[in-house]
Amino acid sequence: MCVVYGTTNQLKQALQDIASSPDSGGTERIHSVGRAICNYFLTHHHLHHLCRFQNLLRDHVAVGLTCIQLFMHSSTHAQSLEHLDRAIAHLDEALSDQLTFSARKQGYSRKQSTFWRSTPSIISGGGTATPEDSPIDSPRAASSITLSEAEIIFLRTCVKLQRDVVKVLEKLPPEELGSYSLFGPRRPHQHGEAVKAELVARQCKIAEALLQIDFDLAFRIIGDYQLDAMNIYAGAAAGLAQKKQMSQLTELLHNIGNTISDDERDQIVSTAIAVYAPGDVRAARGLVSHLTLDHSKVLANIRLGRLKEALDVASEGGRVANEDVQLVANEAMELRKKEGGRKWDGIIRQCSQILASRRHYSPHLRPWRPSEPSIRCINGAYDSALCKQIDFDLAFRIIGDYQLDAMNIYAGAAAGLAQKKQMSQLTELLHNIGNTISDDERDQIVSTAIAVYAPGDVRAARGLVSHLTLDHSKVLANIRLGRLKEALDVASEGGRVANEDVQLVANEAMELRKKEGGRKWDGIIRQCSQILASRRHYSPHLRPWRPSEPSIRCINGAYDSALCKQIDFDLAFRIIGDYQLDAMNIYAGAAAGLAQKKQMSQLTELLHNIGNTISDDERDQIVSTAIAVYAPGDVRAARGLVSHLTLDHSKVLANIRLGRLKEALDVASEGGRVANEDVQLVANEAMELRKKEGGRKWDGIIRQCSQILAR
Repeated sequence: MCVVYGTTNQLKQALQDIASSPDSGGTERIHSVGRAICNYFLTHHHLHHLCRFQNLLRDHVAVGLTCIQLFMHSSTHAQSLEHLDRAIAHLDEALSDQLTFSARKQGYSRKQSTFWRSTPSIISGGGTATPEDSPIDSPRAASSITLSEAEIIFLRTCVKLQRDVVKVLEKLPPEELGSYSLFGPRRPHQHGEAVKAELVARQCKIAEALLQIDFDLAFRIIGDYQLDAMNIYAGAAAGLAQKKQMSQLTELLHNIGNTISDDERDQIVSTAIAVYAPGDVRAARGLVSHLTLDHSKVLANIRLGRLKEALDVASEGGRVANEDVQLVANEAMELRKKEGGRKWDGIIRQCSQILASRRHYSPHLRPWRPSEPSIRCINGAYDSALCKQIDFDLAFRIIGDYQLDAMNIYAGAAAGLAQKKQMSQLTELLHNIGNTISDDERDQIVSTAIAVYAPGDVRAARGLVSHLTLDHSKVLANIRLGRLKEALDVASEGGRVANEDVQLVANEAMELRKKEGGRKWDGIIRQCSQILASRRHYSPHLRPWRPSEPSIRCINGAYDSALCKQIDFDLAFRIIGDYQLDAMNIYAGAAAGLAQKKQMSQLTELLHNIGNTISDDERDQIVSTAIAVYAPGDVRAARGLVSHLTLDHSKVLANIRLGRLKEALDVASEGGRVANEDVQLVANEAMELRKKEGGRKWDGIIRQCSQILAR
């Protein structure tokens, strides 16, 4: 009754009397009374009385939320703005109290911060609120809802947005205010996915309406509430198009700008075009200029019946544009079927020419996937057509339309022509195939024809070798025809793959020597050996195989001995390749053996022979092995080997091993990030030596490392 009739001072005094009672239950009773009063007002929908009572308790968050409820039940714009302004003011107070409370907590414990203790001096006036404030005067005193600072800021932002919406939409009838609320249901107990979906739909509707009036405000709502921007923009564009408001629609598209992707923007423009198209084709055509992607322009022009313009756009692109050309052709055929006559034949002909010039499928036959029996029949028909050279272009287009296996069809046609000894037609077929398939597939087709010709007409088969593209295919073809000299000439010009081809030639020569006897093929075998040896590749004299583990150990020892004694590096290298042995470990063992025997000249020769047969890192490991052997007894020789290292990191480690920290730092300080790590290694070694030896000998090195790393 005190709240209803405005006598809040009596209510305030009554609550203070309860709080100052001598027993210890005052706090709990005030909590209970406060909850009961709030629940009563809320249950009976006395929101104004609830707001007054919460204001008495200085529960600013609760007052703000109640003001939002009052806004949602407002009947005039003035009332709506009044309630929203009050909500903002109370949320500002709540935020201020939150910051003050956070500051006070730094000086008081949780127990000291209790706001329900009785302080009559504060009630009677005067003084400043402290952590001992009464429940009536204290901020947060009867706070029934606890929100974080970020949550209060977000809620205040939402209320300000709602206030701006009401101001912008003030010309709407008052009864529509509720439908333009950004907040949840009017009844707090309403919840669930359906209510959430209804709220999101309403927020989208508000944003869509605002896009036509105030883009910036709508954009803020979309961003704050994380709404689906593209669908909202599309709805607004469709609404403006229905109202024939072209200037506003153009302004909307300008405002949207780069806030979404090109594809999404084109979908919005296409939506407006779809609305304009039936009744105002001229306006719809004007919107095509707002499209960004070629594919969107093609679809828009097709919708507007402008197939010529659509074809102009589609015929300028790449593969995707080919699909657009097919769309234009399909639409032209639909119109020809529907309208009759020859009006669209020119468009269809242009599409056919464009697609044929790009080796793409033709629009004359709609792509579909026939059944397996049909495929077999079509394959046979195309095979026959290609063999007889009836019409390659027609056959090519049908292969594309029906997505048939082009390579197998071409190979079958080539084999058929070879069987009939029709060399001119076969040559023409290979010319027509051109670049429609890969080089490897084309070589397989030529090799098929060579295999057919080879037994009976070697001369014709040799003539077909010139149609091959890849060196490997030429080598195999010449081996098939027994032309090992020509195969070797081709194989000896390539890189690593050609080395394998040389091995194939050598293997074939050894097979023929074994089969025919005599020394006819020794020259080919000798040439293969020389080529492979010059490339540090394995030799054909020993067929590669993998020996057993005991054999490997024996071979490793034999090679180690051979390398140490410098008997024959090339022979050892070839055998390492043939037996697929661990080259790096063998070289390292040989280098260590020579270093132990102090044979520097032989060691230098070994390193020279190794050359680029292994990676720089592996080679540096071999040199480092030799340095490690020399280091304890012959530092001078070990220093000489540092010049054989390739990688800076290896040089740094070697100089550190030899105690040459100055030289190590010179190498490490020239590099980038990896060199920084090397500088750190030098610094660590210098600190270890200073710790071990004492004195200030290494301080200069440590200081230089620090300066380099600091830079």
